[in-house]
Amino acid sequence: MKYLLAFFLFFNTISMAQTQAHEKQQTYQITLYYSPQCPYSQKVLSYLKKSGIQIPMKNVKIDSTARDELQQIGGHLIVPCLVVDGQPIYNADDIIDWLSAHQEDLSYSGS
Repeated sequence: MKYLLAFFLFFNTISMAQTQAHEKQQTYQITLYYSPQCPYSQKVLSYLKKSGIQIPMKNVKIDSTARDELQQIGGHLIVPCLVVDGQPIYNADDIIDWLSAHQEDLSYSGS
C-alpha cells in the first residue's frame, strides 16, 4: 500500500509538471517573408533547417500577394522579414536571435 501511494504521488507530480510546462508555452503568430536569391534570407533559412524549426514562410519573389502584405506590414520590401504578432523584424541576425530565444514556444509542425 505504501508503494502504491508513493507511485501515485510520483505520477501525479510528473503530470502536474507537464501541465504547467504546457501552460507556460507562449503562442505566436509568425511568418517569414524571404527571397531565395537573398543571402540574408538564406542565412535564416539555413538556421531554420539546422534547428528543425518549421514556420509559415512566404516567398516574395514569386508571390505578389506576399510582397503586398510585407509592404503593408512594415512599409518596406526588405527581406528577410519575420513578422511576429504583426511586428516586423528585418535583420537576419535579429531574426535568428528571436527564433533561438523562442524555439521552445514554436511548433515544429509549421504553426
